[in-house]
Amino acid sequence: MNLKKKLIIEIPLVIFILAAGFFILRTISARSMFPFKEQPDVTEMTKFLLAEKDPAKQIAYLKQFVKDHLNVTEVQRAYQDIMLQFGRGEEIAKEYREYLIRNPEDPMFNYLFGRLAVGSAAEGCYKKSLETDENYYWGHLGLAYYYFNDAAPRKADLAKDHLAKALKIDKSKPHAYFSLLTIYRAEKNKTKALEMLEILTKFFPDRDYLFLEYADLKFPDKLEHKKALEKKLMKIPHSSLIEKALADLALAEGQWDEAQRYLESTLKDEKFDHQLWMIAHYQLAEIFGKKKDSAQTLAHLKDAVKNGWQEYAGTRDNPNFSFLRDNAEFKSLLKGIEPKKTEPSKTAPVEKI
Repeated sequence: MNLKKKLIIEIPLVIFILAAGFFILRTISARSMFPFKEQPDVTEMTKFLLAEKDPAKQIAYLKQFVKDHLNVTEVQRAYQDIMLQFGRGEEIAKEYREYLIRNPEDPMFNYLFGRLAVGSAAEGCYKKSLETDENYYWGHLGLAYYYFNDAAPRKADLAKDHLAKALKIDKSKPHAYFSLLTIYRAEKNKTKALEMLEILTKFFPDRDYLFLEYADLKFPDKLEHKKALEKKLMKIPHSSLIEKALADLALAEGQWDEAQRYLESTLKDEKFDHQLWMIAHYQLAEIFGKKKDSAQTLAHLKDAVKNGWQEYAGTRDNPNFSFLRDNAEFKSLLKGIEPKKTEPSKTAPVEKI
């Protein structure tokens, strides 16, 4: 799996909340695009989740918080997604069903219940939200999601139509742009995907994973690509993702010392990410292997395994480690990640009649 995509999928809970776009603008023009600012209510909720590690206390806090901010769509969306991650889907479905019974004409509660419903029930809720208010941004976003992700067959054109309507209503939110990006990725429409990424990197200038995808499409020339990453790294000086991307470019060009410098800097990032560190340690092991530095090679291999590296055959056959074939530590490391052999199941012989 592509490393950037894999990292995005495995982002921790609170970072997921941020990356998914659970923000709204402060007081700005509804037709303008600025670096996106987190809504104070969501900021407060995020800070609590970062500070409190007890899931029971987190849930109790969230339940009270959402009651205190009942009419804030962004808080409601964040609450739903967090509770789903806690495996409390049935519980919150019941909560929002009761909200909807009490507020059957409220577009927000129709939309929110639609996010928890399945199939045509979800479609019906989103449509109901727009029957109540045809200019309800979230209703169009919900229908677009349904038509592209849940409808059978998929109705990408309808999804795009609703996203276009959402953008006509409000261009200050990034959610519709994210949805369009998802559609254009699936369609392999690089031109349109690049347009969305250009917009989203203006909303989120500090989102390095967005910039990496943008740079991949915008700068096919290797030299221009590298310059763009170096320039961005000056603006986000502690971006381990950008440093990792620069290390990969250096490795592809055989520039081992430069790659080593970027990879070692990646490991200094305070935002620990075991997937990123796993790959960085393995690549550093390869670099030190080229230099026949057995101590550093083994140290980084051990750290790679500690962070999840399990590629037995690839490690065993890697030519960079050939000088370690008879090394006891290397043999022990390989044995630790060797796939376990399973005994074939024994079936009782069929009795002859």
